[in-house]
Amino acid sequence: MTSADSIYPHRRLGEVAEVHGFTDDGPWIAAGAAYGITGINTWVLARWEREGVISVLRTSRSASRLYLKPEMEVLATLTAHGPPDLRRVRCYVKMRIEDGGHHAPPVAKRAAGRPTVDGKGGEQLGEFPVISFGLVAKVNRVRSGPWMTGRFASLLTGVPISRLDRWRTAGLLSYRQDGPDVPMRYLRAELVIVSELGEGEPPTVHTVRRHVRLATGMLT
Repeated sequence: MTSADSIYPHRRLGEVAEVHGFTDDGPWIAAGAAYGITGINTWVLARWEREGVISVLRTSRSASRLYLKPEMEVLATLTAHGPPDLRRVRCYVKMRIEDGGHHAPPVAKRAAGRPTVDGKGGEQLGEFPVISFGLVAKVNRVRSGPWMTGRFASLLTGVPISRLDRWRTAGLLSYRQDGPDVPMRYLRAELVIVSELGEGEPPTVHTVRRHVRLATGMLT
C-alpha cells in the first residue's frame, strides 16, 4: 500500500451536512442517484464537493465519488424553477448559521484510519486525520468535535480566516486535517468560546491570550 492509498477510505463532511448535524454514517449514494434526487449535474456535484459545500466518500483513489443521501435530499428542497445553484446553497447555509441551525448536538464522526492526535501543535507519523488541540480548547477542557471549515469558523467568530490560521499556527486554536490536500477544520466548541470574548466585537489575539492566562490561573 502506498502512502497515497493509506488515506482511503476518505470521508469529508460538507457545509450543508454540518449545519444539519449529519454524520458520515450515510447512507452514501452514487453520483447518478444523487443527480436523480437533486437534478444537479454530476460534474457540478464534484465541483461543490471540492469546494467543501457537500460531503464526499472515496473508498479508493480509483473509486467513484459517493454522496451523502440526507444532504442530497436537503439540496432537493432548495429547487425553485430548477436545480439550485451554488449561490442559493451558500445563502441557505449562511441562513442556517445565522438562525442557529449549526447548533445541532455534537455527533461522533467516524474517520478513516486511526486519528493522529497531537497535543503539541505538530503533525505526527504522516497519518490522517491529524488532530491538534489548541490552548483555548485545553484550558476549557474541550476534547471533541464537531469540526468546522475555515469559512464557517470566520462567520461564527467574525475573525478573518487568515487570522484564524495564524492563531492556529501559534497554538491557540485546534485544527483537524483529514488528508494531505484537505483544508484545515476548526473545533466548533472552541470557536464558540472565542466568539464570546469580543463582547459584541470580533476578538483579538490579545483577548484570546488573556482568556487563556485567566483560565489557566483558575484551573491551577
